[in-house]
Amino acid sequence: MKKIVLMMLVAMIPFLTIAQKRSNKNKELQTETVKPIPNVNTKASSFNFDRDTKTITQVVIDKLDCTKENFFCAVLMKEARKKPLIFKAEKKVKNLKPGESKFKSKVAGILAVGKNEYKVELFFNAKEKDGSISFIGNLVIEGSLLDAKESKVMITVKGMQK
Repeated sequence: MKKIVLMMLVAMIPFLTIAQKRSNKNKELQTETVKPIPNVNTKASSFNFDRDTKTITQVVIDKLDCTKENFFCAVLMKEARKKPLIFKAEKKVKNLKPGESKFKSKVAGILAVGKNEYKVELFFNAKEKDGSISFIGNLVIEGSLLDAKESKVMITVKGMQK
């Protein structure tokens, strides 16, 4: 009887080491961190809102407030050459499903930065109240277009019209 128990213990050792190695691999995967998307916050100096389609058709940004450590912002400001950044919608607005995003709508378009143009998406929420319109949104740009290390970069923009 003791021999059988001893043989069972010896046979279990390889299985325990394999299970331990798999457990260590899972721990390594879980400790990877997701880097946040680089972001710049700004205000729109003006924007156009189509009340019929509920679409922001154009956003003009006169300046970006850059911090020293934000490479993405510095690149945009250099390319802009003291001219405004201008977003123009190219497609129809797409309404997003609840839970898909914190925004209700998105529209694809072009962001003109100086002499360069970039394909971007504007995710936004717009509100109409007492004849005024306000919105908050994120312009999402492919990071590779700006030689950024990140896959996507974002400009958070707010605007209000009376």
